[in-house]
Amino acid sequence: MPKWVVNYTQLHQINIENEAALMVAELLGNDLNKIANEMDKVFIGHDKSKKLTRADIQESIGLSKEYNVFELQKFIGMRDFVSCIRIVNYMGDNPKNNPLPMLLASLYSYRKGLYRFGKHEIWRCRHDESPRSEFTLFPARI
Repeated sequence: MPKWVVNYTQLHQINIENEAALMVAELLGNDLNKIANEMDKVFIGHDKSKKLTRADIQESIGLSKEYNVFELQKFIGMRDFVSCIRIVNYMGDNPKNNPLPMLLASLYSYRKGLYRFGKHEIWRCRHDESPRSEFTLFPARI
């Protein structure tokens, strides 16, 4: 994916550092439409004679779009340990934007929802009924 980012920037006659291309791929995943849209936003205010750096990417795209409590809950449900650690490290570095009491309250609510869902699944298995429509949680293995 970083190679695609490098090729895309070169199409627009702009050079990008390898670390910056890797950062774009890490932040935005493998959705080429999303990457192209975000890179077009970066190109708007960038001087073509200068190389794009990690600082430029972080300033333009930002980390907080992908690093929030809802994404953390999603990755917990998917058991993606690496992404969870990345988000938690970002939140720890930015305590003003991510206050611990609000984070803990959100995670507690998520955990409570999983617990309730698990209890209903056990009940459903015993009574052959489906209460699943009441719940909208990220996928998780209970």
